[in-house]
Amino acid sequence: MKKVLLGLVIVIMMTGSGYANDHEELPDRYCDFLKDKAFSYIDFAWMKQQNMMKDYSPDRDLIKFNKDVMKNIKDAHYPAVIYQTFCKD
Repeated sequence: MKKVLLGLVIVIMMTGSGYANDHEELPDRYCDFLKDKAFSYIDFAWMKQQNMMKDYSPDRDLIKFNKDVMKNIKDAHYPAVIYQTFCKD
């Protein structure tokens, strides 16, 4: 009997305290900010790659360049994941 009552109390606590709720949507201004931030990192990486291809020379440090581009892509990943989780289109 104790286990049944304890289980019932836990169920009631979890449903009333927000544990059972899905993620709430963020306000539109936050969603827009996250989307713009992710796109700006990707745009910057793309422009950097285009400039590198335009000014290509064999003596350029491609490893450093690729690390910079990958850093921008990784930086875009975080706002994109948050946007995907909390903002619904």
